Amino acid sequence: MRVNKIDVKNCAVCGKEFYRKNRKCFRFYKNLGARIYEYPESITLWRKRTFCSLLCKSISQKGKSSWNKGLKGIQPWHNISGLRPPDLGRKIPNMRDAKHFAWKGNMAGYRSKHIWVETRYGKPDTCEYCGKYGLKGHQIHWANKSREYKRELTDWLRLCAKCHKAYDRDLVTV
Repeated sequence: MRVNKIDVKNCAVCGKEFYRKNRKCFRFYKNLGARIYEYPESITLWRKRTFCSLLCKSISQKGKSSWNKGLKGIQPWHNISGLRPPDLGRKIPNMRDAKHFAWKGNMAGYRSKHIWVETRYGKPDTCEYCGKYGLKGHQIHWANKSREYKRELTDWLRLCAKCHKAYDRDLVTV
């Protein structure tokens, strides 16, 4: 095999000579059951390469500390999707209710109005009819008195799931 001087290097760990792949060739992989092209190494990668194998590279790294030693948790320079930017929880002044550009008023949907009440009154934990307390999640609901879903805080009441069902069927009056 004819090899240029440029295409030969000595490994920094074991001193073994290794060559640059300088032409396209086929390799047969039994586990894949196919022939796969192996392309030549680019010149820039070849210039950076100083080890004959990954084993020699890992041997050279022994005793060196990792780049993140002593750091805990998410660092401020991480900006990966899914992580919150630092100002996400901050409220923007004068961007509430009718001042917000996306405000729909009474044209908002069912869930939006429930969220609106929840932001004003908070999450309920006590039923106003039967007096059960310590309720959370699906056990307690915001019920609408007039059944018109107005944006008035006086038009809403806290009811447990059982009382809310009875209230909607006009079996209970509050």
